[in-house]
Amino acid sequence: MDTDARLDLVRHQNPFTSSSVGDPWETTYPDVPSINEHAFQGLWQLVTQKTTSPALNCAGLVVGEVGSGKTHLLGRILTQSQQTRFPCAFAYIQPIEDPEQTYRYLLREIMVNLFHPITDASPTTQFRRLVTKVLCEGTPAQQLSAHLRITPAAFAAMEQGATALLTTAYPAMAVRFIHVLFQYAVVKHRPAAMHWLMGRVLDSADAALLQVPERAQLSPAALEAEARDILIALGFLLARYRQPLVVCFDRLENLTTDAQIHALGKMLEFLVDTAQGSPGE
Repeated sequence: MDTDARLDLVRHQNPFTSSSVGDPWETTYPDVPSINEHAFQGLWQLVTQKTTSPALNCAGLVVGEVGSGKTHLLGRILTQSQQTRFPCAFAYIQPIEDPEQTYRYLLREIMVNLFHPITDASPTTQFRRLVTKVLCEGTPAQQLSAHLRITPAAFAAMEQGATALLTTAYPAMAVRFIHVLFQYAVVKHRPAAMHWLMGRVLDSADAALLQVPERAQLSPAALEAEARDILIALGFLLARYRQPLVVCFDRLENLTTDAQIHALGKMLEFLVDTAQGSPGE
């Protein structure tokens, strides 16, 4: 295709005509692979390196004018991951509004992405695949057969075995986090488990269902600390299963206060230096 033909194609179907920023999970506009191809290859190389070396600390910065295709570039990472059976997990993060909830905001936004269906045609989520790997920890393969009913006693033994194995490998991993992962595997407990994993304050009934302490009386500082602990535990699992989490912060021009900018720096520092499974973009 010659230059004039390419220009005509973009004029008639320009993916960057809208100044509004969309969610990469919603494929609203067509992609033009040749645009920003060099930048994409550099970012995907980071993902590949992180997959091979989970302990690698890395981050990438995409700089460009409004309408230059930055969000589309991030969407291409998601598309590439979908087309290659998700070698990495993906999270698209909008600008933070309340800097007092930095870790809670980061946790909620990451979990919203992990709970999103991988494709429109499948209910499977990125998080469900991760939980399946946890269920397999220390469990005989025959116990996970789709045709074999798992008794409550067997399920409790699976949780105990996975907890022992994971906390031995990662002493800082919270036992309660592992417990809620197993509760997520129980269909009728899943909505409550999802809310807990997102850092939300559960009502008394849901807290009792999951057998976790109520958060209603916790201070904002304690809630922030718990969200941070959940993020660290999540990072351990992602690193263990060699599935880096690509965290994409977009629309940074909308961070207008010093507190918001400081919160972004705090999240980036945490993801790069503390959370083992997460390269930030």
